Amino acid sequence: MAAYAPATSTTVTAPFDGTFLSLHSSSLKPSVVAKLYKTYGKQFDILDWLTIAGQEISMTRDNITTFAQGARQRPMRNYATISSITDGVITFGQVAADFDANGDTFLRVGDSLMIPGYHFGYTYDVQFRITAVPSAGDTADGSAMAHKDALNSFTVNIAANQYIQVSSNTHARGTSQPAAKSRGFTSDNFVTGIYKETVDFAGGVPAQELYFPIPDKKGGVGLYGMAIADGEFALDSQISEALWNGQLNGNTLIETDAWSNASAAVKSTKGLWQWAEDDAQDHIYTDAFTVKDIDAVDDLFKAVGILCTSAVIGVGHKLYGQFQDAAHDYIAEYSGGTDILTEGMSKVGFTAAKWNRKGIDYKLVNFAQLSNNQTYGANVKNFWSNAGLVIPDEQVTIEDRQGGIYNSTGSGGKVTLPNVAVGYLRNQGEDRKRVIQQVSGVNGMGHVATNLSDRITVALLSEPALIANEVTKMIRLIKSGTY
Repeated sequence: MAAYAPATSTTVTAPFDGTFLSLHSSSLKPSVVAKLYKTYGKQFDILDWLTIAGQEISMTRDNITTFAQGARQRPMRNYATISSITDGVITFGQVAADFDANGDTFLRVGDSLMIPGYHFGYTYDVQFRITAVPSAGDTADGSAMAHKDALNSFTVNIAANQYIQVSSNTHARGTSQPAAKSRGFTSDNFVTGIYKETVDFAGGVPAQELYFPIPDKKGGVGLYGMAIADGEFALDSQISEALWNGQLNGNTLIETDAWSNASAAVKSTKGLWQWAEDDAQDHIYTDAFTVKDIDAVDDLFKAVGILCTSAVIGVGHKLYGQFQDAAHDYIAEYSGGTDILTEGMSKVGFTAAKWNRKGIDYKLVNFAQLSNNQTYGANVKNFWSNAGLVIPDEQVTIEDRQGGIYNSTGSGGKVTLPNVAVGYLRNQGEDRKRVIQQVSGVNGMGHVATNLSDRITVALLSEPALIANEVTKMIRLIKSGTY
């Protein structure tokens, strides 16, 4: 006789009261979420990537400033063409942009300028010791003298605006110390945006719609169905579009509330592509994207001192296909087609292509939002479907001086974050990651009526911010002729 076993049950003590629930508040298994995405036409986008990867933080303020130290080393940018050299001595200037507001520069007497060897027909850089630091204001009154040779001519002149490496600080025995240098801090300001959706049910409609109960993370049960899915996924799309290419309100946009007649500035966050527009490097490719373009990405990484072992490449579908073609072509030629891997992002049924090139594991992620012809795909030049952004997998430590990021010790101080994350205003009992509430009129669902209308309105709201640090290490991929 078989042993007794009770039937599977999800019964809990919390009542089922017809409350509509967000997927972000549910405790559904990833496979169930994947099925819901497929059923209701939800596509993979930047919000899904950040959520699945756990790159999410809590914010205690709606406007936070983070600080990070600048790079220790910095090249000098030459002011004007240098064409004359006598006994190894040159005069030079430094562009005004290299000086700070006080007219100070990072150069000092004793620092070395490493002039590329091709200027003299050499196979090595030539070391010049700075003997006089140039003045601010685009003047060529600095001087430097070669260490090794009393040179008197150039093979190729040193060009205006040419970057020159600054190297060792050299001195004679018994001399004084050089002037001090300080790296200083750079700051970034991150602002939340407010995004909303509304779902309306006329009286009697909920009774005729197909809903199913889903468990929440607190042990309760809520309703989910097509209308709620439409509203929630529409809000997801809004957030994803803001996280990718949202732009700050710098034009005094004002909204007046219809109920209170009060006016306030519209809140919008600055998207990742906008941060990259300001600070990232660009790689412009022509025609098809090839292995050489992948290698160019590696060269750009090295140029800013990145020695990462993995990177995410978020792309539109046209560039996604070209990336895969380039990887397959390389594998077919050099390794028999066995090295391309897939890394399952199975939580939403998404698969990312992964391969290794020059010691870097590239994870290729197709952001569907960039190719959707109802949204970004409406660009007639197919800019977004051919574009992408290379993001090194890195954690960054920043200084949160204003206490705007919640961490295990409360808030404030040094905080380690992913270089890209989504932040939500969430503190002191208020969580604005995903607000979903009913405003009920006269209804048959047991809700207390707050007005005399025969309808139920479900209001959805989110207040996210895109957090992006060390954007100078990221690389935009742009196809020539699409912009």
